[in-house]
Amino acid sequence: MGAPVFVVPVAWHRVGWLPALRELRKQIRNTRARWAVLQVTHLGWSKRGFSLGMLVPALAARSAGARVAAVIHDPLGFGGARWRDRVRTAVQISALLALTRISHRVFVTIDPRLLDWARRAAHKVRLLPVGSNIPVSSNCQGNRPGGDGLVIAVFGITEGLRGDGERKTILDTAAQAAQEVGPVTVVAFGRGTAPTDGAWPWAPGVTVEARGIVASGEASGILERADAMLFVRGGLSSRRGTAMAGIAHGLPVVGFRTAETGWPMTEAGVVLVEPGDQRGLAEALVRLRRDPAFAAELRARSRRAYERYFSWSAIAARFLEALEEA
Repeated sequence: MGAPVFVVPVAWHRVGWLPALRELRKQIRNTRARWAVLQVTHLGWSKRGFSLGMLVPALAARSAGARVAAVIHDPLGFGGARWRDRVRTAVQISALLALTRISHRVFVTIDPRLLDWARRAAHKVRLLPVGSNIPVSSNCQGNRPGGDGLVIAVFGITEGLRGDGERKTILDTAAQAAQEVGPVTVVAFGRGTAPTDGAWPWAPGVTVEARGIVASGEASGILERADAMLFVRGGLSSRRGTAMAGIAHGLPVVGFRTAETGWPMTEAGVVLVEPGDQRGLAEALVRLRRDPAFAAELRARSRRAYERYFSWSAIAARFLEALEEA
């Protein structure tokens, strides 16, 4: 039997830093915890993303006698072109470097070789992909039951003005594919996909089913019945839980290659095109429809990658192994 895990909220934003840190130190000492695992998102430790606050609980945990592991969910920083964005990103990277020096083990959600700051501390940093946020049913075989038309799953749209651009990309891509293979159905579900979240313009040959937030069982059913997942919310990478849901259900995933795209995502059944290449996205969907052998190969790759790298059991094994090595 493994050691118990205690979840300790560090509610600095609600009760203040000193009471939150006193509670953290108390819990570590009372439970005689060997490891304190810090979950790191930049907005979790700063209201505006200037996340130097993440260093405080790490130092408090060490002073209470625990070894510190940090799971960094935003290893690239936020980016942006404004001077304020550049300053914020510099602060975030500096905070991550400092946290790495404090911690005994650091986990990042994309290949550490893609991160300049992580390469400076390669002996401490390990990859820990995210898992699917939609459970896979026991009877999911990763094979679409067939039927007329091309069915594309879209899991989540960015909220706000950026979401309008994503909807246009999805519909333009689907319309181009429809010219080649006939009717295309886009089944959009998850955050930002309800009709009240933004308009889905008409596109020739395309039917949109905008489901919005759905129960996990319904989400799993949508993925099981799709031909492919189309992902346009940035680059495909192993930190994208929505993309992992498609891989977990044995889907080919079509999306953009960016600076965060690397191993082991590239082991799955993904088709990658350059950012903004809508024609490339459409051509990938057309090939999936016209070439059953190609589609079957990608589905098999997604199933293998899920079992080896992205299932929760594989992620847990990788996590525990890295802690034991530290």
